[in-house]
Amino acid sequence: MSISAELIEFSDSINPSKGYISKGTELVEDVSSHILFLQICYLMYFLFKTLIFHEKLKGVHNSGTLSRFKVDRESYGGSVGKKTSVIYPDFDCIVFLNGVKPPLTTFLKEFEIILRENAEELNIIPDSIKVKWLTVTATFENGVEMDLLAACNFSQDPDEQHRLVLQHIRNEPDNRMLYSSSLARLQLDFLKTQSSFTHQLIRLAKYWYKSLSLDKVVYGGSAMMEILCVAVIAESHPKVLMLEAFKRFLYKVAEMDTLKIAFIQVTVLREGKYVKEWKLIDEWDMVCYENHFDPNIISSPNYIIEPANPYNDMAQNISAEIFTKLKKFATEMLQRVEQLEDNRTNEMITVDDRKLTSIDISKLFEPFPLRLTDEYSHGILPTDVLVDYQYTEYNHNSAEPQLIKNSLTFDDDKELVTKVILNNLAFLIRAPKKKEVGARHMFLTLTEFLMLGWMT
Repeated sequence: MSISAELIEFSDSINPSKGYISKGTELVEDVSSHILFLQICYLMYFLFKTLIFHEKLKGVHNSGTLSRFKVDRESYGGSVGKKTSVIYPDFDCIVFLNGVKPPLTTFLKEFEIILRENAEELNIIPDSIKVKWLTVTATFENGVEMDLLAACNFSQDPDEQHRLVLQHIRNEPDNRMLYSSSLARLQLDFLKTQSSFTHQLIRLAKYWYKSLSLDKVVYGGSAMMEILCVAVIAESHPKVLMLEAFKRFLYKVAEMDTLKIAFIQVTVLREGKYVKEWKLIDEWDMVCYENHFDPNIISSPNYIIEPANPYNDMAQNISAEIFTKLKKFATEMLQRVEQLEDNRTNEMITVDDRKLTSIDISKLFEPFPLRLTDEYSHGILPTDVLVDYQYTEYNHNSAEPQLIKNSLTFDDDKELVTKVILNNLAFLIRAPKKKEVGARHMFLTLTEFLMLGWMT
């Protein structure tokens, strides 16, 4: 099997199972239905002052927020909605509200109250519920994570919603990030309309990105990896094999501090029908489309513009320090790929007239060390892997390690703990010596860790 074929096979293997997506969707739908139900209860209580509805509302009505907004609809965003999720993703539930404008912190607080007051009924771990800037995060008892976001609804027509949101952003440039959730439909459209090959490349890219130790939160980091992948495919004429596409993605990561990437949705005639497609705008074409973008952004030395929001340069979220680390990690990964290619060329063996190789494709994606030093310059991991499955203070990229409740022994919760390990490879704390981290820990060799993942 060729390396490209194995990369595709590996990408498909890290695609979340249909069962996981189905169960996660069911849990999130329960939450959104509950919010709608409580709103109806509040309305009935307001109209009739009925004790039954008063009891249903519990402590929620005391905040008074529900009287000031109306839920128009819910939508699913994030990687699950985009079809680019990896292994065990979290679920983004976006609640569109009528008659509101950013900041939406008051409504996020309301959502937090609803989740806390109904945690048992919704199968949510109470201690996991937190308000974090633009979202309320929560973890269900089975380990599925959810981000609950509030968004402004201006119209149920997608095109009109997009136009009005951009109009508000132009009038309120300081709030451009706060309107991001209100552009959810177009954000989903950008990736859902891409080819299955592009989705496979994105999964490889995001799986690799999650293995990096950047030490700081990079807002929109995974989304930028998605944009780079779409740009790679848009520039590839004729079509390329997966190995070459993945290498081109890594080259882009290594050059992120000089890239200029922007997309625009255009209407084209295909087979007698007018359809909308996403067009990559290179630096030379920008003169024809400059009126669609913020002039301050497109005049800068580098930019990665969010496709749904031409006024949001996502590259501004990356510091010079992070650019340097990304360049180092991408260069290291390219060396791994080249080494694999060399091994496949020079170490082929023949069995029953079939050419085979002893090199495992999964070694490409072994988690990177916390720092690239001479000791680990060739991707060689330390012998021991320390996995602390109750440590919640260690920030990495855009998430935190999951908190597992009531884990009395590792054996009792092996399946759950293993799922958390596989879902949070980036949070593995690698060290040559045993360390005490957090309240509880377990100590595994790298071989034991890999065997554990294989067995379960």
